[in-house]
Amino acid sequence: MVSITLIFVEVNHKIRNYTIEFDFLDEISDSDKGVFSLKKGLVKRGVAVMLISCNSSGEIAMINVGYKYKICWYF
Repeated sequence: MVSITLIFVEVNHKIRNYTIEFDFLDEISDSDKGVFSLKKGLVKRGVAVMLISCNSSGEIAMINVGYKYKICWYF
């Protein structure tokens, strides 16, 4: 995630007229904590897109939350 953060620093966190804010979640191999954090982010911050790596059961559970809330996700 460091590389993507550095790239967005170079463009002042903007793509056209949109300001991009990152909200990093670390599910720490605990799917319940990851799902709770993601739901909190969806409700509180209005997350619009998820970038996720699918290599644990916690991340798979987070993808299911994305489906429920109709959030675009990329891996």
